[in-house]
Amino acid sequence: MLQFMQPLFAAVIGAVLCVFGLIHSVTLVPPAAVWQSVAMVTPDLMTVTVFIGCLLVAAAGIAMLVGGLGAVRRRFGQLRRVRWDTEPNYDPRDDGWR
Repeated sequence: MLQFMQPLFAAVIGAVLCVFGLIHSVTLVPPAAVWQSVAMVTPDLMTVTVFIGCLLVAAAGIAMLVGGLGAVRRRFGQLRRVRWDTEPNYDPRDDGWR
């Protein structure tokens, strides 16, 4: 029963949050002067946002590089431990595999 009720409660909570957000966004609309000041600051704000985004991408790249190198080292370690048979184990007298 809980498996049925959980999505239903999630849908109800989502609808309530949607109505709450719509009511408050309509009643709290900023005046035109605020929008004009935001438009004047937007180029500087975008420059800072792009800079921070580039720093985050660089940090993610470093994390992926370190993780990838660690995975490569682990895989080479696993390959070193594998026994490679130089001759096949096929015995022509053994027909049990057919």
